[in-house]
Amino acid sequence: MSDNGTYQQQRRGQLTEVVDVLLPEAIVAPGGEQPTDSANSLEAFTKEAEHMITILAEAAKLTREQFLTSREFPLPIYRALIYKRLHEQGCSTVRIGKLLGKNHATILHSLKNLDAYLAIPDKDVLDICFRFEQYLKQPKPKDMSKLFFTDISYSGGLRKVESDIWPTMTETFRHSLVAEEHLEILKRNIEELIEKRAAELNVKPVPVVLSGAWDKLKDVSLPRFLSVGRITVTLTEIRHTIGQTEKQADA
Repeated sequence: MSDNGTYQQQRRGQLTEVVDVLLPEAIVAPGGEQPTDSANSLEAFTKEAEHMITILAEAAKLTREQFLTSREFPLPIYRALIYKRLHEQGCSTVRIGKLLGKNHATILHSLKNLDAYLAIPDKDVLDICFRFEQYLKQPKPKDMSKLFFTDISYSGGLRKVESDIWPTMTETFRHSLVAEEHLEILKRNIEELIEKRAAELNVKPVPVVLSGAWDKLKDVSLPRFLSVGRITVTLTEIRHTIGQTEKQADA
């Protein structure tokens, strides 16, 4: 081990890759042998990797090459999650690099960064992990209705009936997925809840308003909003959540 806490392997008299000890699965075994893959075949790992890349690249409206090379946040996190999924299935980090055209050290670096984010935990990265799992659970895009990722907030002080339903609203709409065809049903259910609770509290009900869809701009999807008095549920079409460009990260 060197003074900086890393392992260095010698091969043919030359110092080769420097491997971080925080990722023990990456440490080279005696004799220069790499950790072996699980019983899953190369074909199975390749199929799984391409399946994940195809879904995420299509959602971000990127080519395969753009998805695998862009450093715009949060794309490096999505790639790291692909590496992690393959590694958990028994694919070695060396094999992952070969499958995706990445240097072995890049795979290790990405996995280490992801683990560090999750250990904090970083809220943005946790949101991305959630979206990653949801994307992989969905049917093919051509068979999908629009899906919206939800968040909830309020402005000003909450009135009596709003304060009363706030816990229920938060539990329902804090980082959830809602299909477009269910929006009107949700609106009606909330209206009924408001009417009932307002009557029980002997106060006036608050208005429930669902904003319309805006489809006039090509390749642009603006958020929709479900307003319940001073409470606002923001509905962001999920196919656009991968394409954020708010941060930069290495991959």
